[in-house]
Amino acid sequence: MKRIALILLGFAAMAGCGNPEDRNDAAVKSFVEEKVLERLNNYRRIVEKNCREKALEEAGMMADSILIAAAREQRDSMDRPEKPEKPEKPELKRPAEELPLKPLFRDTIKGNGKNR
Repeated sequence: MKRIALILLGFAAMAGCGNPEDRNDAAVKSFVEEKVLERLNNYRRIVEKNCREKALEEAGMMADSILIAAAREQRDSMDRPEKPEKPEKPELKRPAEELPLKPLFRDTIKGNGKNR
């Protein structure tokens, strides 16, 4: 049992006393991976934000155009009425017999009603 414990202790000592450059490289790689993931997440967040803003802007424009179209449909469609056409000139009817001309008022012959 002592032998097995010594062998295991030896393996643990060898693993713990490994090459320090390997541990340094592993720390650098993990640090780089962490920073890359952080930058990727930041980039994704920015792209999502821009995409959401663009989608909201386009949706707002579509909503505005829908509202404008609905308002145009509800607007009174009757514009100014067209100018009516001129009626035809009526035919002048002349009396069958020529009538003698008479003054319309009695006073017109005497001089505008001053001599009564």
